[in-house]
Amino acid sequence: MKTRFLIQSPNGVRQVSLQATVSACIDNGKFDCARVAVAYATVSGVRSLLAAFDNCGLQESQWLLGLDDSLTQPGAIQLLRSLRQSKVRIASFETSGCRFHPKFYAFARAGNPCVLFTMIGSANLTASAFHGNGESAVLLDCTSRQDRDAVNTAWNLLWAQGRKPTAGDLRAYAKMYERRRSLHRKLDEIAHPKPPPDAALAVLASDEAEVDPSIARTCWIECGNVTAMGRELELKAEQGLFFGLDPGGSEPRAITFQTSDGSKVPLRMKYQENHMWRLQMNNDVPEVRGGLRPTGK
Repeated sequence: MKTRFLIQSPNGVRQVSLQATVSACIDNGKFDCARVAVAYATVSGVRSLLAAFDNCGLQESQWLLGLDDSLTQPGAIQLLRSLRQSKVRIASFETSGCRFHPKFYAFARAGNPCVLFTMIGSANLTASAFHGNGESAVLLDCTSRQDRDAVNTAWNLLWAQGRKPTAGDLRAYAKMYERRRSLHRKLDEIAHPKPPPDAALAVLASDEAEVDPSIARTCWIECGNVTAMGRELELKAEQGLFFGLDPGGSEPRAITFQTSDGSKVPLRMKYQENHMWRLQMNNDVPEVRGGLRPTGK
C-alpha cells in the first residue's frame, strides 16, 4: 500500500488543495464508486466532492453522516439520498456523551475493485475543508487484494456504526438543526466576525448554502425594468443548477415556466460565453407583454 501525506494550508496554492488532489486521483484512477463516512456534511461540501466525478460519473455510493451537534445540514442528507444507486446512513452518539467523528473517504472502480484510493484525515465533507481550511490527510493507494481487504474491513466497522434513517428521524433532526442553527450563528459571529461579503462569490462556494439547487422545488423570478430591457434575464452559470442546467454550459434548452397570471409557457435558456445563462422571454410573459422597460429620461 503506497502512502502519501497531504497538508492543506489556507495560504497554500490551489494545486495542493484537497479538492484538486481528490479530483486528480478520481480522474487518474477512473473511479466511479464512493464510500464516505464523515462527522459533518454541507450541501456545498457534497457538491465539491460530486464535482470530482464529472468526468468518470458516480455509479454507486455509500454515505455515513454524523448528526452530533446538529452541524450536518439536512439539505446535504436530502441531496445524497437523491443520488442514483446511493445508500445513506446516519450516526449519533451525542446522547451517550460521545461523538461520531471519522473522516474516511474511499474511491474504487466498479470493474476493478482491487484498485482503491483512500483518504483519511481531518477533513469533513464541507466546502471549507475541501478548499479552505488547514487540513491534513493520509492518502493510500491500494493495488492488491490484501490492500482492498484492509480497506473493506475498516469500512465495514464504520458502516456498522450507522443506521438507515426513517422519515421520522429526518423530520426530527431537521427541527433540531433549525433550533440550534441560530445559536451556532450567534456564537460564530461573536468568536469570528465575518469580513464584508465577496460580491463575486460563486453559488455553492460557501457552506452557507442550505439547499442544493438541483433538488429545489421552487425558484421565484421577478421580471422588471432591470432585465435587459425587459426581454432577457441573465443568471450566473452556477444558478443554472436550479433548472437542471450544466454550470459549464450546454446547448440551448426550452424550459416550461409558470408566469404571474398562472399560465405555463416554454422559454429558451441559452448559455453565454461570459459564463452566464440567459433566459430569453417573450410576450407570453405578462410583464414583458405589458412593457416593463426602463423609462429613464
